[in-house]
Amino acid sequence: MYHRFCIGKLIVHTDYQNKGIGKALMIEIEKKFSSCSKYLLFTGEITPNTYIFIQS
Repeated sequence: MYHRFCIGKLIVHTDYQNKGIGKALMIEIEKKFSSCSKYLLFTGEITPNTYIFIQS
C-alpha cells in the first residue's frame, strides 16, 4: 500500500494549457494510485493555473 505518491513534474505544453489536460492527468494518476493518501506534485512554479493543485 502506498501512502505517498511523488510526481517529479507535471507539465503541459503552453499551446495546450487551460484546456483541462493537467487536471485530467491528475485524475487518472489518482485513479491508478487510489491507495495513496497524499500526492506530492512539483509543477516548477506557483501560478494561478497550478494553485488549484495545491488546494486539492
